[in-house]
Amino acid sequence: MNTQQHQPLNISNQRLLILGAGGHAKCVAELAQSLGMQVIGFLDDQQANWGKPFFGLPVLGGINVETVRASDQTGLVIAIGNNRIRQAIVEKFAPIGANWLTLCHPHAIISPSAQIGVGTVVMAGAIIGAEAQIGAHVIIGSGAIVEHECVIGDYAHIASGARLGGGVQIGTRTIVDTGGIVKRLVRIADDVVVQTGAVVADHLVKDS
Repeated sequence: MNTQQHQPLNISNQRLLILGAGGHAKCVAELAQSLGMQVIGFLDDQQANWGKPFFGLPVLGGINVETVRASDQTGLVIAIGNNRIRQAIVEKFAPIGANWLTLCHPHAIISPSAQIGVGTVVMAGAIIGAEAQIGAHVIIGSGAIVEHECVIGDYAHIASGARLGGGVQIGTRTIVDTGGIVKRLVRIADDVVVQTGAVVADHLVKDS
């Protein structure tokens, strides 16, 4: 797990290219703009979108190494909700050393002792408690609560309004969907889907 202190550098005026052009990408664009970043556009693999405006910004082409390499010194963030796709994109760009940025909304509440991985996005109203460890390229949705000492694996998704008690462990690529509750000290394995509104009181090794 590649973690770091949240908001690791002054990203005001940093140029940003957003990978993905769907609903989540709109939220990420607004988050970035609230931080004073210069969003230069989107990349998306739907060729029909290329060259067209999306959310007031251009779709510059597909999500490919050549386009990213040409962007030189531009920060990147993946705004795609599918956990496996985020991982596949990161692995595709690993040979060129992509400049992944971590974005934390100014209206999120994040403990100074929390660690947040590269490429992770923390949305408005989220609360992350003391000594929580959030992995790389994770999505922490609006209003989600990640309590003290939680450990969230890479490429996981803690959706809007989800609540994790203290000491919860969430596996790689696992999703806790909207409004899901995981009680304190529960461990959830990799690739699990906690369904919308579910309450998890025991360890999970398969889909709930």
